[in-house]
Amino acid sequence: MKKWLKKLFVECPIYIPIAKYHYYFAKKEFKNLLTQCENWDIEQVREWQLRKVQQVVDFAFENVPFYNQLYKSVGYKTGDITCWEDFEKLPLVSKSDIKTNLELFTAPQIAQLNAHRCHTGGSTDKPMEFFLDKATEVRELAFFEYYWSKNGYTFGEKCVVLRGHQVANPARATYTQKDNTQHYLVCDSRYLSDADAVKSMVYDIKRFDARVLQAYPSSAYFFAKAIVALGIEPPHFEYIFLGSENTYEDQIDFIKQVFSANDVLYHYGHSECAGIAIKYPERKEMGFCPVYGITEFITPENYSTDARTKEIVTTGWNLSTPFIRYKTGDYAIVSDYTSNDYLKCYKSVERIEGRMHEYLVTKDLRKISLCNIAGAHIPSLSLVGDMQYEQDSIGAVTIYVTPPYEGATLNTDLLSQIQNDYDKIFASTMDVTIKVVEQLRKSPIGKKILLIQHLDLQKF
Repeated sequence: MKKWLKKLFVECPIYIPIAKYHYYFAKKEFKNLLTQCENWDIEQVREWQLRKVQQVVDFAFENVPFYNQLYKSVGYKTGDITCWEDFEKLPLVSKSDIKTNLELFTAPQIAQLNAHRCHTGGSTDKPMEFFLDKATEVRELAFFEYYWSKNGYTFGEKCVVLRGHQVANPARATYTQKDNTQHYLVCDSRYLSDADAVKSMVYDIKRFDARVLQAYPSSAYFFAKAIVALGIEPPHFEYIFLGSENTYEDQIDFIKQVFSANDVLYHYGHSECAGIAIKYPERKEMGFCPVYGITEFITPENYSTDARTKEIVTTGWNLSTPFIRYKTGDYAIVSDYTSNDYLKCYKSVERIEGRMHEYLVTKDLRKISLCNIAGAHIPSLSLVGDMQYEQDSIGAVTIYVTPPYEGATLNTDLLSQIQNDYDKIFASTMDVTIKVVEQLRKSPIGKKILLIQHLDLQKF
């Protein structure tokens, strides 16, 4: 019955702002906190964070078996955190800890917290399962409504969405669907290599007439490339919000140019909802929100890379499966940039360098971040649709490329140029094989997998 009612409202021919007012007061409470934080100084932020950390750590120690055993092993007792040095003495936890011990990481108050089972995207291996409180999900919604409103978009206005949704009905030649609970036009990104589907989406988007696009970076980039390749007049968006995947500078510039956007903004986050960072307006740097969670940057162990590269460690407010001093496996170049606006207390990074699995291993056993060799930085790739790396042996990589749209071909001269460009980049430290495929592999929820890495990077 509940699913039937949801479908009825989503497909209603007129906008009914259910989503805008769903959890209205809970969202308003967190948005008020975000607004208050704009006027705090660093000391006020740290005082608020410490109180929050004390609550979360003591809750986990008293209610979550894994943390109880882990913290007892270092002599922790309830109330022992009185300063940041006490917190920083607590052991770190990793994805593998949670994957192999979910029951021990789970608080018994699942029903009380209105929590439900979730999982990570599973871009490279078995997804990690965990429980997420309803309050955590509401904070996530509230944060984005706050963030969007700061950058030209009020939730409830028309918006085009190009993410992992499966809404197409090819038999009827329809590739979009309106969601009139959120005022969204949802496009199916599985058909971005289909010329007729792309033309249909562009037609529907222009009729919908929204100022804003939300998208996975890879979907927006591939959509823009397909439009250019087909010679279609692209739709115009004033603002584009990207997230859930790594972003690359040349891709951002291309997306902005094709859609004539005033700005392209992006964020870093993860399914665990323990940390979030957003791009500073008119800057390349990103800042981590101090009231969404605690963010630390640690030097990776046994990880030979740029000395400025740090692993992102987060502590969130979720209680059903607490993430406390949680090693995300994501890496960033830390920045000393300080904003003077509402983001002044956010911790800055120059860029998100990549996930642990987004590194290639060369013949001389160096690890190279794909952030530094992403396809968008290679001119010869401008004529292909999309690309993906796969590595299953040291010093060798296969690069898959797709045509810009279905029915298009990639000639041998272009493939030879791509080969030459990569050979120059790797300078004989990597054997490169180029293969043309019709489609790339994606995660179960439709995200792009930039690198399928079969090597255990912890060994290098």
